[in-house]
Amino acid sequence: MLELIQLENVRSEIEEYRKEVEDLILYTKSLEIKTVRDAKNAINSVAKSRTLVKQIDAKKKDLTREARDYSKKINNLAKEFLEPLILVEDMIVQKFDHWKQVEESFDCETEVDFELSIFEDKERIRAELASAYERISHVFELEDINAVPLEYLTVDEDKVALALKNGVRFIPGLNIVKQTKTEIRRL
Repeated sequence: MLELIQLENVRSEIEEYRKEVEDLILYTKSLEIKTVRDAKNAINSVAKSRTLVKQIDAKKKDLTREARDYSKKINNLAKEFLEPLILVEDMIVQKFDHWKQVEESFDCETEVDFELSIFEDKERIRAELASAYERISHVFELEDINAVPLEYLTVDEDKVALALKNGVRFIPGLNIVKQTKTEIRRL
């Protein structure tokens, strides 16, 4: 049986970080970086902040472990029923598709309009709880990239990012701009 920790007890365990967090926030709000020493102090504050985030997150995970384990067990029990139910729609759609193929081949032999025979009421089959209809979509296959108008082509941003990472600084047709951003890494 799941035994929940009283919220007041949880609050006191998390509350132990309040002063450090508030002090760090106040320091950061009043911070002005004018010297290398100020910059070093600021960088150390980032490290302290990251340490506090990890400590508080670890405390939160420790306090919620039992509840998360309990929730996981319930999810696994429900999954046993949910997964097959999710497959029901796919299986029925496959059976509809098969039925349409059979009807289509039959209609071609008897010269009856296939769409009217299956989807009689404006291309819908209405039941008490739901309705079925056909949605038309189009897919494409690339035949000749040189024949495709430019407005339909896009730049592969992942490939460009990899090229930049590997030192490429000129790619015809692209303006590559150098941006500098300060990063802080904990030691």
